[in-house]
Amino acid sequence: MLLLAILRYCVLATSLPFFPLVNAQTFSQAAGWREPLVTLPYGDRLSLAENTLGVVVRQIDYEDTSSLQSPSSSSLLYTMAEYDRRSNSSVFQANVTSALGGLASSLNFNFTSMHVSFTSDRLRLGLAYFSAHLAYSDSPQGGDFLKAALAVWDASAAFFVTQSSAAAGALSGIPDFNSTCVPLAGGAPVSIAGALSWDGTASINGETIGPWISLSSLLYTSSHNSTYLELATMSIQFTKTFLSNGTMVFDTYTFHTCTPSSPHETYTYNGGYFLQGLSAYYNANASAATAQDLAYLNELAASLILYTGWTNASTGINKEDAITSSTTDISTRSFSANWKAILVDGLYGCLSAGLLNDTVANLTRQYISVQYNAVRELANFTASGISQQVYGPSWIGTPTPLQDLNQAGQLAAAELFTTALGVGPASAANTTDPPHPSTTNHPSSQMSQHRTPIGAIVGGVVGGVAALAAALSGIFYWRHQKRDDAVVSLEEGPQRTEPYFVTTDQYPILERSVVFTRQEGGPGVLTKRDHTLPSTQSAESSASVESPTPNPQDSNRGDDGTVRVDASTLQRLLLSIGGALSDLQHRGNRQGEEEFTELPPGYEEGSNVGR
Repeated sequence: MLLLAILRYCVLATSLPFFPLVNAQTFSQAAGWREPLVTLPYGDRLSLAENTLGVVVRQIDYEDTSSLQSPSSSSLLYTMAEYDRRSNSSVFQANVTSALGGLASSLNFNFTSMHVSFTSDRLRLGLAYFSAHLAYSDSPQGGDFLKAALAVWDASAAFFVTQSSAAAGALSGIPDFNSTCVPLAGGAPVSIAGALSWDGTASINGETIGPWISLSSLLYTSSHNSTYLELATMSIQFTKTFLSNGTMVFDTYTFHTCTPSSPHETYTYNGGYFLQGLSAYYNANASAATAQDLAYLNELAASLILYTGWTNASTGINKEDAITSSTTDISTRSFSANWKAILVDGLYGCLSAGLLNDTVANLTRQYISVQYNAVRELANFTASGISQQVYGPSWIGTPTPLQDLNQAGQLAAAELFTTALGVGPASAANTTDPPHPSTTNHPSSQMSQHRTPIGAIVGGVVGGVAALAAALSGIFYWRHQKRDDAVVSLEEGPQRTEPYFVTTDQYPILERSVVFTRQEGGPGVLTKRDHTLPSTQSAESSASVESPTPNPQDSNRGDDGTVRVDASTLQRLLLSIGGALSDLQHRGNRQGEEEFTELPPGYEEGSNVGR
């Protein structure tokens, strides 16, 4: 039977796009990066994450439900729950339960009445509720946390553009908009269905659509209601069409005027949130991960890592909003600190889900390790009244040591340290994973650390099909000769939304110099807000509209644009034997690769949720 299957794969091989098989296991751009290996034992990493998180935890009033509605508070509560879930502990359970339970009760689980002006803020809170549901599933509040996450989704879905809303060019609560827009790649206009208004206007951004995809996918794992997955699918397609060119996720798209943000409006969290959403989506719906989808994801992940607009080419450290002068106004750098951690979390989610090929996975481990070691060793300082080391927002360090606790920098470090628990040496005692997010009948069950991820569906027969891989590479080679690879930079047009191949030299190496605060009622949407800890939003979302209610009877979804299942399975076979999906990969020997000994808990099948 295996021989017949192999022959069948050979016949189907010619229907696949060409992805060259190479021996490369490294990117030349990563050569010389600073400390690309985490050597800290698991127990020490656990203590570091807990202690770093504990400093921020002590700054919060968990009875003040108004301040708990701020985006930074949502990120903190999410990270606290994630730490407990991934470490199989209850260190922060009392605080998380008090805060999230009290907030849900104060709102009577009606999250349309939250004092927020941005859909993204509400979605981050929903992800915190879902993480708490997983972390404390055995507690009396576990069911309430899931109920709250569902209610947050319902409130957010009021701003979702369905197919019918797109056709009408209208959605209650936001101004009228265009039914179709021309994709970033050019061509005929297509529907803008899948968009999600972030602020009550006809515009969307990365910090909104990524968490929306994540929360929708995660709720599908608990309910198996196809509506959640269908809407996530639409939003992924919208992002690929209007917010991404295959190597970058841009900041904002206004579908009222069909206007994208400037190509230079690039921030780490846009790509990070989208990677979080993709990993959650493919964990919830593994059969949807076609060869083309995986190629796109690998290309995007590698491009985001190597983008020199925020990654220092020599050290590999993320330099976004770095403090490079003793006269720098730290307040203008602080609130973007956790944007870097969001990118790391998105990359880690794809890594732990097995969605990355060997070369990009190795690059990702190196990148996470570089950030981990840099924050520990370069961003640390001492503050009055705190006995332990604290951390600043600039991961490359500062010209002069900071003096006062920087809560944004501390939270970003805590997020990074919690994410990186799965990178580095594993503890012998740490042999189990937390509850699996898609397991609702047995929430307390422990999953094996050595389950096969998506990228190794047929890993058990890898050794026996090595010869097949060599034969297929020959088939792919002659197909490659007929292919004219388009090398497109961000400045060139028209651009393709399909995966394509560029080098880091072609990216626009531009950094924004000013970050503005959006004034309530003010014009424009291409602005960023200072995420203080804690803070209270000054305006209440006033939209009261119909939302796309999940339909339990609707379980059939089309997979438009996907390749045949057998071809997809073959691509995963090639992934499991080290096949490379990208022309970005450079030939060379594997160097600096660490053993990913501890299966990253939770994210393996859809639990990587956004911050």
